[in-house]
Amino acid sequence: MAKTNYYIDYGGLMDTLVDYLLRIKNLSFRQEKLNELDVAFLTMMTYGKFEKLGIFSIKLKNIPYKILLEQVHTFENICHFGEDFNLANYIKTSKRYRNIRVSNVSARFSSKKGEQFLGVSYRIARGRYLIAYRGTDGTKTGWRENLSMSVDVVPAQKSALEYLHKAMKRHPLSKFIITGHSKGGNLSYYAMLNCSEKEQKRIIRCFNFDGPGFKETPNISRLNGKGIKLIPQDSLIGVLLNTTNNYNIVRSEGIRFEQHDVFNWNIDLPRRCFVRESSRSEFSKNFEAIINKWILSMSVDERRHLIKEISDIVDRRTDPKKETLGEINTKGIIFEAFRRDNHTLRKGISVFGRIYHHHKKDKKESNR
Repeated sequence: MAKTNYYIDYGGLMDTLVDYLLRIKNLSFRQEKLNELDVAFLTMMTYGKFEKLGIFSIKLKNIPYKILLEQVHTFENICHFGEDFNLANYIKTSKRYRNIRVSNVSARFSSKKGEQFLGVSYRIARGRYLIAYRGTDGTKTGWRENLSMSVDVVPAQKSALEYLHKAMKRHPLSKFIITGHSKGGNLSYYAMLNCSEKEQKRIIRCFNFDGPGFKETPNISRLNGKGIKLIPQDSLIGVLLNTTNNYNIVRSEGIRFEQHDVFNWNIDLPRRCFVRESSRSEFSKNFEAIINKWILSMSVDERRHLIKEISDIVDRRTDPKKETLGEINTKGIIFEAFRRDNHTLRKGISVFGRIYHHHKKDKKESNR
């Protein structure tokens, strides 16, 4: 993963991760070394149903067809790579990825403890492992844990660090790459920031794909120059809370939350990397300023009370028997919030009103 001059004026439409996957399909890692595009793909694979494998170790090509289909279905709901790309067939036939061994799948989910976590290890080569952490799924518990990141060290962060400890003990002579998308990106940074110096020396790189920050500004010097945080131009998730402000901006297709999907990020095929940009969009900057000012202006107790109120409202406005969020009635939630005598909650609605105003203004200007 050598340093590259990313800042080039490409102009026009760019390739995306699918184009890379098709180009690289028949090149093994011996023929071409692992790069950040491979890491991104394997990171996003954690959204599949790895927890249903039920065995200790298996090659990607040997995943049972029934489970693979379920995995692909889940994956496609989160990542949009077009109708012409058959992920199931690709995994089975790709010379580059089919022999990667998946092992030590650790899935933890507890609505009582407020934890949603999955960690998985990929054996890339002898003595080389990639540890990937899943981001937020579509469950109420997962989103509650996200909100709780603004006040506490959450269970998933502790599990991520524990997973890293165990992986290093299990493979004492190996080197590691750590990665994650969204909340998973936060987990990858948390694990590296909090592991021992001896463990840090065994980490080659630590990737954070558009993950949120922390309740307190982290000491980024502990990343030892190995941390790589990538966010899209319109980043919303990756600029939440106290971030390191030490990130690379990627040119992306779509707008707002569409850019949170790594499969919408532009790539430079010859250089095997994402296309960097020099600055974020004005909307992303405004969003960061407004939302973080509001969150960080509250005391920890005020944030806890707000999270409790929001959780209660969501429970009342969704099916209480289902863990998945499903369709959210935004108007109903706003109406319910206004009914409550909670100044912080109403202030929050006002804050999102300002954000929506910037969204409409930005969209209007872009259409001129």
